[in-house]
Amino acid sequence: MSEASITNRNIGGIAVQVIGLEELVRRNSQLPVGVLFVLHGRYGNAKEQYLYQIANSALAEAASHAPEEQARDLLVVLVDQRNHGDRVVDSKRNEGWKDGSGEVKTKSNGEIDLQTLNNVSHLHDMYASYTGTVADVSFLISHLEPLLFPNDERTIDKWMLAGISLGGHAAWHIGAHDPRVSLLVPVIGSPSYLTLLGHRATSLGIPFAPPYLPNSLKRELERAQPKVDDFKDKDILVLSGADDTLVPYDQGGSKAFVDGLKEAGFCRALDVWVQPETGHACTKEMIKRTAEFVWARGLRRQSDGVVASRH
Repeated sequence: MSEASITNRNIGGIAVQVIGLEELVRRNSQLPVGVLFVLHGRYGNAKEQYLYQIANSALAEAASHAPEEQARDLLVVLVDQRNHGDRVVDSKRNEGWKDGSGEVKTKSNGEIDLQTLNNVSHLHDMYASYTGTVADVSFLISHLEPLLFPNDERTIDKWMLAGISLGGHAAWHIGAHDPRVSLLVPVIGSPSYLTLLGHRATSLGIPFAPPYLPNSLKRELERAQPKVDDFKDKDILVLSGADDTLVPYDQGGSKAFVDGLKEAGFCRALDVWVQPETGHACTKEMIKRTAEFVWARGLRRQSDGVVASRH
């Protein structure tokens, strides 16, 4: 599989990598353009190899089909999440309650010994990081087309997002809160942050209460929690690992939420694959399914002759 071009751009102080722009310009096509954002996980950055693999796989899948099958061309955009990659402000704030070896210990009065935690404010820090990225993606959607096509050479009419782990959490939120995003691929992420972090707190013996979960933050989490009806007419591919203990599909909030989506029947398409014997990883099989889904639901001309739905 050949590697597509990488074009660096800056939009309002946010650096992005646009994958496939040079090839798009050379084709001189008149088709509209679909943009797929790809977001990395915690501790990651936009220059990680697996993100390029997702981008190149999606572009190669689109290129493998006959021109008459294609409703739109594809560009892939990579961006560092807040406090990650080139945007790191405080790396300590990316740590979990307890990373690595050692145990969470308690004092004689039964309270957690905060010195045994890596990051007391883990719940707030991770939530602020990826919901900040959600705001960044919405900002980029508003400004990407005039930056890339200042002479109105092309029109972007489809916005899509795939995210892994922390990026998977963000994918659910951007899909819920920005109506312009119509296709989502959350990979090993959760739509229910309170459920996921509640499970994580219980496993570590940490009270799900202040200072780990301030009441003011709990109210905000409940207010912004994605709801089933936020995903009406959207295409969603959910990918998870059956043996994932960090973001477990069953206990981490994904299964209950996806079951609600299935029951409501709101989605334009809803595909779910929990890969057997797989932990917290974005596998080559997940990458392949992502590329195929983006093609089938985002780029392919539909059987009735009209282009895939625009949002």
